Amino acid sequence: MSTARISPSSTATSATIRHISLTPPSRRTFLITLLPPLVIGRRQRNYAPKIYSKASEPLEVCAKESVTTPNKLGDCPFTQRVLLTLEEKNLPYDLKLVDFRNKPEWFLNLSPEGKVPLIKLDEKWTPDSDVITQALEEKFPEPSLATPPEKAAVYVHICA
Repeated sequence: MSTARISPSSTATSATIRHISLTPPSRRTFLITLLPPLVIGRRQRNYAPKIYSKASEPLEVCAKESVTTPNKLGDCPFTQRVLLTLEEKNLPYDLKLVDFRNKPEWFLNLSPEGKVPLIKLDEKWTPDSDVITQALEEKFPEPSLATPPEKAAVYVHICA
């Protein structure tokens, strides 16, 4: 087993810092009132700063280790989906790589089927990338990664 403590990437961190204004509230309100709202299509953009909720402790994630290169992330697209969600939401996580050729006993105790990804949320281990991404979206709603309803409707019409 390998363990790596991962914090949000520098790009994700700088993007977060860009979205948090450090000016005093009175000055910020003044600046926001001076700037006209940005309208793109039918949507109006607001310049008000947002502060996103963060995990206090790094989330524990079990992932498949690479078959060819030891101590590297494997080729599981479901794990990559969960890791991308964590990165986009700027959540710190602790990555535990599992050797699938010789699955350790501790991992089989957590996941009897021996599947990844596996994440610890609220002191409970959760499998399945769909369930994990939905739980992350509910627990950490900002920034939202859900497909807006107007775009989902367009996709249904294109693929129907």
